[in-house]
Amino acid sequence: IILNVVAWARHWDSYPFIFLDLLLTFQAALACPVLMMSQNRQARLNEQRNHLDLQINLLAEQENTEMLILLRKICEKLDLGPTDRVLEIGTGWGGFAVYAAATRGCHVTTTTISREQHDYALSRVREAGVPATLRRYELPVKVVLFDNSALGMVRQWQELFHDRRYSEVDLSDNPDFALVAQSMGLTSFRVDRRQDVDGAIDQLLAARGPVLAHVIIHQEANVWPIVGPGKSNSEMMDEVTL
Repeated sequence: IILNVVAWARHWDSYPFIFLDLLLTFQAALACPVLMMSQNRQARLNEQRNHLDLQINLLAEQENTEMLILLRKICEKLDLGPTDRVLEIGTGWGGFAVYAAATRGCHVTTTTISREQHDYALSRVREAGVPATLRRYELPVKVVLFDNSALGMVRQWQELFHDRRYSEVDLSDNPDFALVAQSMGLTSFRVDRRQDVDGAIDQLLAARGPVLAHVIIHQEANVWPIVGPGKSNSEMMDEVTL
């Protein structure tokens, strides 16, 4: 109504709006194909992502099956039984250790040497309900956790090859992992003196069920030998060569 009144009172030429109409129509004609191509591209990406996820899931399932077959073959090859003791180092916490203890009844000692490795193991534990399984079936799994209150290998590299310019390696606020294990119902104890090591080993071996030993080591205790940056395995460094 207001526009009609204004148009009656003061006439104007509406011809310029034709050009605006043409401009907007031309813009829409250009934008529509771009939007359609973008939507089609996103649809193809989603299809490729879904296909990749399916492949990853199939590979993971195949790897899990193959891993179980491999673990079974290892146990059979070693002819493991309830009277055997196995030390697992660097083979992935919760894999061979739990499988051998659960299926063969042997005593297994497994190790973890860093906060990150322990956190990963703890996440695996929570997802799989391993503490409840260990406690319920009294599986003879022995865990030795070496705690140097640092991000071990990174700290060592910064010491040896970066003039001790330490960054993001201090883990002095680590919890008492023995108490963490106890909160999940596992037997655990702490070792912080060299003279207690022999007794701790005896305690581990004598325990019938699962047990964790939280072993405190010096923050600057390094791992040897080590391969330096840009070096080959034939040029390994040991403590003597420093």
